[in-house]
Amino acid sequence: MVAYEENDLYLYDDASKKILIDYDLTWKTANGFNDRGERVDLSDYFPNKPTLEEFEQIAKQILTDNPLLLG
Repeated sequence: MVAYEENDLYLYDDASKKILIDYDLTWKTANGFNDRGERVDLSDYFPNKPTLEEFEQIAKQILTDNPLLLG
């Protein structure tokens, strides 16, 4: 599930409600969290500030490329 809250875009796992990817609209940075709960910098995937639809498409591609982010 993709959500917008204040200055962040989030991709949540529907079952656990765990944040998988967080994009900060103010700082234009993106982070994910691996299976050990460690933060992973994903900013390179977002060269420009994405729309909600772009964020969802890119986030799904990130999860395909990095299955450990699914925890």
